[in-house]
Amino acid sequence: MDIYLELCSYLSPSDLARLCCVDRLSKRVVEVYIHQRIVGEVLPTTKLTLYYYFWKLRQLEPRLRITEDEQKLILRRYLLLASVFPSNLHHWWESLADLIHVSHEDLISIYLSHFGDQVVLLEWILENFQQRHVILLDIHRSGTASFIRMVEYLAIHPSELFQNLQTIDLSGNGLKEVPALNCFPKLECLHLADNYLTTIPPWCWKLHRLILDRNPLELTDYRLEATVSMCSLSMEDCGLTQLDWLFQPALAVNITSIYLSDNHLLKVVLNEKFSTKELNLANNRLIHFTGELNFDSLDLSSNDLRYVRVRSADSLIIKNNLHLYHWATELAGEIQLQHIGQRKLTLQEVSDPSELQRVVIDKHQTLDIDSVTFIVVRVE
Repeated sequence: MDIYLELCSYLSPSDLARLCCVDRLSKRVVEVYIHQRIVGEVLPTTKLTLYYYFWKLRQLEPRLRITEDEQKLILRRYLLLASVFPSNLHHWWESLADLIHVSHEDLISIYLSHFGDQVVLLEWILENFQQRHVILLDIHRSGTASFIRMVEYLAIHPSELFQNLQTIDLSGNGLKEVPALNCFPKLECLHLADNYLTTIPPWCWKLHRLILDRNPLELTDYRLEATVSMCSLSMEDCGLTQLDWLFQPALAVNITSIYLSDNHLLKVVLNEKFSTKELNLANNRLIHFTGELNFDSLDLSSNDLRYVRVRSADSLIIKNNLHLYHWATELAGEIQLQHIGQRKLTLQEVSDPSELQRVVIDKHQTLDIDSVTFIVVRVE
């Protein structure tokens, strides 16, 4: 038999605490003891006592450091006890005040993942943490039904705990629709990737950042209902075939960064009401692209482009377009031209080649630069 296990079988929590003070027992003793006494079939109140002494031991013995995952596990077990014996919540929490070293975001996430149907626990959390503020709520791949119940509860009983909530991650939860999140007045970023959404709720356009990657969006007849101003919009790998409602809307659209790679878009024409600095359209089915905009970054790689017209771009990526025969830009800091339809390249398409800082071509291409000697050319 493991000597530690044999030793622990004779110790009470108070005995272990005294031994720890005198003999500075190793973490192995405590681990075996806690596993044996907590995992075993003992009364909930006994488990609670063990938790308490375990954390006291951690304070007495610096070597008994507990990882973040271990803290969350103990907290989850504590909440399990609280869900079974809710009348003891306040007493237990006061006696274990030094136990909880995880953030209140973790507390809410654990609650939603495992105890979302325990309204008494939610009420207690909101009451005891009302002076704190949750900034990030991560419910990735778990707890969606509990989250929706919490939203419904907060709609009737608002809490200051969520007044500063800025980010919610609901990705990978199989969602077919998203409830209005009016109970989070400062929400800025919403992760909805890897769900089953087919449309975009109108209220989402008020956010600063929206991630909808890998949702089966059906937006052929979609209409924007108000002027849009966002920092970032991502709809990668959503099966999109056209985005006329976004690129040529009746209302102004100002989105700093847009990520639309891995879709099925055939044509993109940007009108004067559309404004963006970073646009990723890689790996679509584009035949031609026209955008009279000043881009910081424009990625048109891996399409079927024949024609590209851009006003300017600090970084213009049009590689892997084997049928490209015409491309033009007034100004570009970097151009990537690998694997396109032209084997002999010139800079006649660039109105001011002296502004170029970097040109990337492949080993089968040649480049005529017209005596501009300071351009950096890299052959791949």
